[in-house]
Order: sequence, then C-alpha cells, then structure tokens
Amino acid sequence: MRTVIALLFLLVSVPGYCHQFSTAYLNTELGGTQASGKLQLALFDLEQAVGLDSNGDGQLLWRELQSKHVAIDSYLRRHVQFSQGKQACETVFGGNWALDSHVNLAYLVVPLSVTCRGTGAGPLQLKYTALFAQSRQHKLLVSVRGLRQQRGENTGDTNGGMQVIDINKQTLTFDRASLGLWQSFRTYVAQGVLHIGMGIDHLLFLISLLLVCVVERRHGRWIAARNTKTIMVSTALIVTAFTVAHSITLSAVAFDLVTVPSRWVEVCIAASVIVAAVNNLYPVVVKLGWLSFAFGLVHGMGFASVLRELGLPAGQELVAVLAFNLGVEAGQLMIVSAVLPILITLRQFLWYRRYLLTSSSLLISVIATHWLIQRL
Repeated sequence: MRTVIALLFLLVSVPGYCHQFSTAYLNTELGGTQASGKLQLALFDLEQAVGLDSNGDGQLLWRELQSKHVAIDSYLRRHVQFSQGKQACETVFGGNWALDSHVNLAYLVVPLSVTCRGTGAGPLQLKYTALFAQSRQHKLLVSVRGLRQQRGENTGDTNGGMQVIDINKQTLTFDRASLGLWQSFRTYVAQGVLHIGMGIDHLLFLISLLLVCVVERRHGRWIAARNTKTIMVSTALIVTAFTVAHSITLSAVAFDLVTVPSRWVEVCIAASVIVAAVNNLYPVVVKLGWLSFAFGLVHGMGFASVLRELGLPAGQELVAVLAFNLGVEAGQLMIVSAVLPILITLRQFLWYRRYLLTSSSLLISVIATHWLIQRL
C-alpha cells in the first residue's frame, strides 16, 4: 500500500512552488512537564535536507524512507529542541511513522514525546531550525492543546492555540502570551489569506468570473460594459454570492455538521473552474451570481479541509473558523482589487473582448481539465 510515494513529480515539476510554500505541522498536547504530539514534514523538504531517494530513480520507496530512519532521527534531534527553565528536555521521535498529505504534497508523520526533568519552573519552549537552509520561506504551524492558564496548576483549566515559527522567529514559548486568543486569531487570518493565495484553483475560478464582469453579452458577442457602476454592481453581486456560499459550507464542515470526502470536493472544485471558463466561451448561465453561489458552496468545503488540517485549538474553535474565513475574504478582496481595475481599462479594446477573454478562458479550462483528470 505504501510501496511507491509520488515524490519526484514534485521534485522535477514544481520545485519553485514547493520552496515557496514549504510548510511543516506540529500538533502537540501539553501536560505539566511532558508533551506529546505529531510532527509532519513534507517529503520534498526531507529529500532536500537529508536525501531520501537512495538510488536516484525518481521514485521514493517506503523501504528507502525507512532506511533513512537514523538520518532523519538525527536531523530532527538537532533541529527540534524543547527546553524548560533553560534546561534541555528529552525529546524522543518514536512510534510508527505514517504518511499524510497537505495541499497535494506527501508528508511524513513522526510521533514525538517530550519529558522535562526539571522542577517545571517556567513555560516549555521549542526551538525549531529545520529546513530553513533549504527554504527561507519555510514555516512550522504549531497547534497546541492542554495549555494551562496562569491561575495555577490545580485549576484544571485548559486552553490551546496556534502559532507560526519561521526563519525570523525560530523559538516559541508555550504560554498564554504567545498562544492566547489574539495570537490565534492573527495566525488563522494570515493562514486564510495565504490559502487563497496558494489555492490556484480558487483563483482561476474567481478570475474566470471577473473576466466577464467588465463586458455585456449582446447579439451573440461580448461588448464593453457601459459604465463602471454597472461593473462594480455586477462584481459585488458575484463576490458576495461566493462569500456567503463558501462561508456556509466552511463553517458546516469545520464543525462536523457535514462530512464530504475531500477527494470529491477537489474534483468538484476543478469541475467548477471548467464550467466557469467554458461559460465565458459559450454563455449559458447569464446571471453569474447564481453560478458563483452554487460553486461557492463547493469551494467552501475545500477551504474547510485546509482549516481542519491546521486544526482547531481547544476553546477557540469559533474564533479560528471566523478568523480563517476573514482571512480568505481579505485575500479574495486583494485579488479583486488588483485584477478588476486592469480589466476595466482593457474592456474598451476590441482585442480584449475578441481574443484575450477567449484565449484566457480557453487556457483556464484546459488547466482545470488537467486537474480534473489528476483528481479522478
């Protein structure tokens, strides 16, 4: 079942993309002077840092990965270090390895356990320096559960949070100052913005709709929309419909009110891009607000799958969902603000309506068809 891992497709086809969005995940639960959790590292990143493909044949076998157990363990011990009260804690990377995926990238899941031998004075700290030599854009998303509040060890109150370690901030202190409500809110907003930027399928769906926001269909051909006000109203309706729709499904899936296999969500997202692009070539749906709303429901499920991979910190679930959704909206508005003024200017030219709109929609449909075939 784990004979071949699809790794080197990533190595040879999208190295720039992987370096730009290199991300690791740490889900941990604290308890006094101990901690446990799971560290997830992209196989692409580990290949760059340790070297996994022993025979260099372009395919990574499970036995090749296991043969690097000592090298990976040694690498993690050097670059993932816990301490408490300036005393180093014992960190064991044990248990059974597993495989997972995030944003269509293969990940190695490594269980870890932390034991601090001191008196427990002071909060637990994590110093993480892995993979920055391979990618300055690399980051570690740390999700924490069981963080005690500062009212005393015997209160039984717990909290959690989410924080990011990057090349500019390589040490994280597990206390409420670093992992409180406000910090989690900021982190989830940033991740929402980042995801809409990384989600090329979401971007192409939105751009497909924007391409025809600046034109009108008359007598079987596209003509320039008469005024900017008409364009702005049309765009606002489409963006609002998309926002309302994906907010509904994002919340429903995040809170386990609806369960949909992620594979089919991704298939439907690719299909939505095809429909939006082809509709520009052969207009069937004239009122694009309905199209935006219908497929916005599907895209919301895709957003929710990313949010669930990030994890919802205990006691902050609602804040995390709202913050992530707000980040998605902020990213979406940034895209519209950047693209729409350009399209408003270009709409006056015949070559835009006759050639650029058509060729762009055709190219988007071809790309989305490739995604659809890959995801089936």
